[in-house]
Amino acid sequence: MACLNRSLFATALVAAILVVASQLAWAQDAEPLAVPGTQVVMPPPEGFTLSQRFAGFENLDTGSSILIVEMPAEAFPQLIDGLTAEGLAQQGVTETARSEETIGGLPALLISGTQAAGGLTFEKRMLLLGGEITALLTATVLPDVATPQRMAEIEASLRSARLSGVAGDAREALPFTFDEVAGFRFERALGGSGALLVEEMPPETEGRRGIFIIANSLGASCSQFAGREEAFGRATLGQISDFTVDEIISDREVVIGGLRGVEHVANGTSDSGEPTTLVQTLLFDGCDYLRSIGMAPQREGQPYLPRFRSLAETMRTK
Repeated sequence: MACLNRSLFATALVAAILVVASQLAWAQDAEPLAVPGTQVVMPPPEGFTLSQRFAGFENLDTGSSILIVEMPAEAFPQLIDGLTAEGLAQQGVTETARSEETIGGLPALLISGTQAAGGLTFEKRMLLLGGEITALLTATVLPDVATPQRMAEIEASLRSARLSGVAGDAREALPFTFDEVAGFRFERALGGSGALLVEEMPPETEGRRGIFIIANSLGASCSQFAGREEAFGRATLGQISDFTVDEIISDREVVIGGLRGVEHVANGTSDSGEPTTLVQTLLFDGCDYLRSIGMAPQREGQPYLPRFRSLAETMRTK
């Protein structure tokens, strides 16, 4: 399980990165808001509202966002060690400044940087906050609105974040619903916009458990898949971290919850070198899509197929 936990830890971190000066306490014009599904309470910057797509805030007029990811308390020192300029550079983020601070009596790290994507250079601010849990808040701002005043406002909001100490239901903030069926249970949210379900097995059971991940697209473009859904699905198989495709076993069209989509079954190799069977389902909803990935040891993959399909059939967008 140690390898699996490291993988999930990395997934949460990458998700946060790819989506983004004195202590001001609560000195903000906006009222502090509790972010559903998290312990984070903070006043959003002007123009930002609670997101309906992920845990955090977004400004729909400017395309800016603040994504919130929560992890166990022990993740804080690991992230402090991992969020180096070199580590960020591997994720395409160029660090411009960092400061270790105390926010609300808790240790914190604020990182400023930029990230190039789609021909644009986005401003990024990342606040790591430690306590009974670890919270990572990532602000991403488009260059045409990233004025010094605007970025100062966003930094002030980040510095005003507090942890309520009251654990929220992480499923509240997810933009989709699902059922715990086929012997799988919800374990945690991933990246503020995804869910991890794990197979329920006795503690003494040896070997890997099956896992099932659900996530929605963030910032998808219709041109990515319109009219070529099957090819798009095959291409996304090659983008799954910790998995290398050896052979695509089958493709089929599906309709789930009134949404049309595609399912792909593939055999491949996990990052640990173990033969693995993967089942991916994509459901298309306008310019957005819902995606699930089920993974199990290849030697047991066939019995998992109907179970992964049962899980996928419960997915619904909110």
